[in-house]
Amino acid sequence: MLFLIYVRIDMETVLLEERMKINGEIYICEFNEESMSAAQYHFFYSHLPLFRRKQVNSYRHRIDKIQYTLSYSLFQYACIINKLNITSDELKCTRFGKPYFATLSRKYFNIANCRKAVCCAFSNHAVGVDISDCIKEIKDILKMSLCQNEIRRVCDDHNPEELFTWYWTLKESYLKYVGIGLNDRLDSLDFSQFEILTNFEAYQCKFMTKRIGNIFIASCAKETMHFKVVDLNVMQERISLENEKQMDYWK
Repeated sequence: MLFLIYVRIDMETVLLEERMKINGEIYICEFNEESMSAAQYHFFYSHLPLFRRKQVNSYRHRIDKIQYTLSYSLFQYACIINKLNITSDELKCTRFGKPYFATLSRKYFNIANCRKAVCCAFSNHAVGVDISDCIKEIKDILKMSLCQNEIRRVCDDHNPEELFTWYWTLKESYLKYVGIGLNDRLDSLDFSQFEILTNFEAYQCKFMTKRIGNIFIASCAKETMHFKVVDLNVMQERISLENEKQMDYWK
């Protein structure tokens, strides 16, 4: 009898942990700075917490305001999808600037943006994600960013800028995964053995990559990540609907 009780309790614990798990997903949302209306931008801006709006106001250029606003709007959307009611006190940053959940154990996220899109990764394990428009001017940063094997491949490739951008996002995602951000270790990582836009395992991690037009996305995590493209209007509708429920995070 005692054995049966123990098994029942253990199964209930397992089921509870399963319910608490979040999907290993990367949410991607494209935008166009020129076509985004003032009303749509104001919607996303007004639904950010006050401390986020203050950060937006500190930026000088419109594109920087849009990138930051949509990055954390997508974060809000991902929280809604994963049924996480996050307050401002829940979010902290490491000394390297990597945001994390202060009290939610085994729940991780990472955010990135570029001039045409934003992305947000959610995982049950540490995760790093990067997104970049195709980098056109690579001559001055080639040697400081790539190892010799990668440099040879880029110089021999018929689309050197695209291959460079792919390497760049892979390296950024790994450094964000380990939590140290962009530093002088970029050329110590070697991805030259892998073909562009493939998924693979290296450095005891799983790397997932995707391309949307001239936008390159890469993630680094312990688990397989799944890409989900989110329409800007769909994100707006979902946040608007959730706002009506008076969630603490939107207050």
